[in-house]
Amino acid sequence: MSGAVAAVELSAIPDGDFRASLLAGPMTGFQVRALAIVAVLCALDGFDVFSITFAAPAIVREFHIAKDALGFVFAAGLVGMALGSLLLSPLADLYGRRRVVIAALILMIAGTVWTAVAPTLVAIGLSRVVTGLGIGAMISVINPLYAEYANARRRDLSVALANLGFPLGGVIGGIVAAGILPAYGWRAIFVVASGAALVMLGVVVAALPEPLTGLLARPRGDTLARVNAFLGGGLDEAAMAR
Repeated sequence: MSGAVAAVELSAIPDGDFRASLLAGPMTGFQVRALAIVAVLCALDGFDVFSITFAAPAIVREFHIAKDALGFVFAAGLVGMALGSLLLSPLADLYGRRRVVIAALILMIAGTVWTAVAPTLVAIGLSRVVTGLGIGAMISVINPLYAEYANARRRDLSVALANLGFPLGGVIGGIVAAGILPAYGWRAIFVVASGAALVMLGVVVAALPEPLTGLLARPRGDTLARVNAFLGGGLDEAAMAR
């Protein structure tokens, strides 16, 4: 099928018809898996947000600073999150949510690796800005994904379950920190965080396609086939991920 023919066929069908088919149909295995991936991404956000809190006492001891000096580091992370949400999340409308999720994960990996090797308190603060950029973009982008991957019957439940990921990530982070801090020090927390983000980057690239609304917003030659695959749940993941 040529790109021109596909574009005509796609334009002849209202977007709402595709969306209605997704909402009315049963949940496919693909949709369940996609929602599970989004929930893990939310948990990763929780882990990264609270990681600096878990490391704070050890950072105070290593740099011989007062506890209130860490206010700069905490504030830097929040500034990064605000900027990520404000400046990066709108790019999803131009390039797709999946690509912004990938970019956010790359920023989170870069930020946590930088924190793990940061030689000064200022460097830690700057690294938290970078991490915050990724977290802020991620939070803003993955929230709509809950609803976009679910059908109408399971949407509220999917949103509720996925949102449990953020506090669960904080709890898991606390457990991990308690286990590795005594033996490996506070920097190991951020090594684990960067490793987890790297794993999720691979998962997203391999198994998380653009949601239906994104496919319809940026049509191309194979969009109709990709939409039909999405609705049918019989996905060619490599094709859907492009």
